[in-house]
Amino acid sequence: VRDVSSADGKQDPDANGNSNANQLGDDYGLSHLAGQINMKYGADGPGSSKLGLDVYETAGGATLDFVNGGGNPTPTSGGHTLVVFQSDPTHLQVGYILEAPVGIAAGEVEVDPSRVIVFDLTLNSVGHFDYEQYKPLDHPDAGTEDNLQLAFDAGSITDGDGDTAAAVIKIQVNDDQPEV
Repeated sequence: VRDVSSADGKQDPDANGNSNANQLGDDYGLSHLAGQINMKYGADGPGSSKLGLDVYETAGGATLDFVNGGGNPTPTSGGHTLVVFQSDPTHLQVGYILEAPVGIAAGEVEVDPSRVIVFDLTLNSVGHFDYEQYKPLDHPDAGTEDNLQLAFDAGSITDGDGDTAAAVIKIQVNDDQPEV
């Protein structure tokens, strides 16, 4: 296998609130990104592909902590730990649980704790993916425009003589700090 790569993309939180959109220091992007995993088999020719997102166990409503791939730090959103709401080989939905305010008993609240969706990622059998971000992700360095790297294991491909390479979807999430 010569190469497996994703169409690296940038997601820009400008669409999610106040920012430095279209100003000095802004990286352009959107809250939606579509791409294609590029499969290059090299001189050995195509063999097979097994594309699919890693699956988190969410049976019975379980919410496991989301783990960012590629050795990248796992982000938070609004200070909340990210958890997985839905997970199968074609869809990953990540967000956080919004709890009732501190000091108020559950019976006194008319609203149940709710699930806040932060992003969705879908992948089909031919390698087309869609990433949609609904809420901002926290960036580690306040006062600095630092971009987050998200990486999602997406299966593998094998060439004609059995060499295998991992498929990874990489998303760069732009950090937009306000500028004066």
